[in-house]
Amino acid sequence: MREDQARDATDDQRPKPDDVAQPARDGIAPRLLVLILVAALAGAYILGRLVIFTPRAPDIPTISPSAAPTAPMSEGLAPYDGRVGAVKAHEALGECREGGQRDSPEALIDDDPDTIWRCHGNGVGESITFTFDPSVSLAGVRLVNGNTVWTGRYAAERRLLSVQWRFADGSYFVQGLAANNRGFQEIRFPQVTTGSVTMTVELATEPGDSADMVDAVSISSLEFLVPG
Repeated sequence: MREDQARDATDDQRPKPDDVAQPARDGIAPRLLVLILVAALAGAYILGRLVIFTPRAPDIPTISPSAAPTAPMSEGLAPYDGRVGAVKAHEALGECREGGQRDSPEALIDDDPDTIWRCHGNGVGESITFTFDPSVSLAGVRLVNGNTVWTGRYAAERRLLSVQWRFADGSYFVQGLAANNRGFQEIRFPQVTTGSVTMTVELATEPGDSADMVDAVSISSLEFLVPG
């Protein structure tokens, strides 16, 4: 009897079939799940480093209006076509690249018909900056092209064919000139309010004579025009 009771007690301590761990019938085994999680974390780490350290394309700077390149006056704007009057510049500054101050830019604003602005050479690149104090609303310019002041020099010296007029805001226009017109040549443009205008010579004729002393460009008279 005691032997039977001992056997029964031993049998009760043995694990029953239902108590033994069985592989999961549904879902993923724990060990496989751990491996998947480890692999996912490693992949995320590698991808994160690639994103962080991937070279970035350089930013393209934005050009503000104040730094924008200068441009010619819009062709869509109509030139001023009303009545005009002449206005005098406050100052005229410029130096001939080949030297000489006898016929300086001041001659163009001194109200003296016997003085001219004149530079030796072909004139290309020679410039004068005119200032106005206060600023004015310009609508046009007119000038006498060539040396009409000195006797016998008009045909012998060079005459201008093209000059650029640039305003304080950076806008500009190019004035074409006739080489055989001794009178005022006028051009109108859309009104522009400015405190300065820079004239630059772009092109001139060849001299009409072979003498060195006539190898020069000249403007005999100049007027800035304002509505009036």
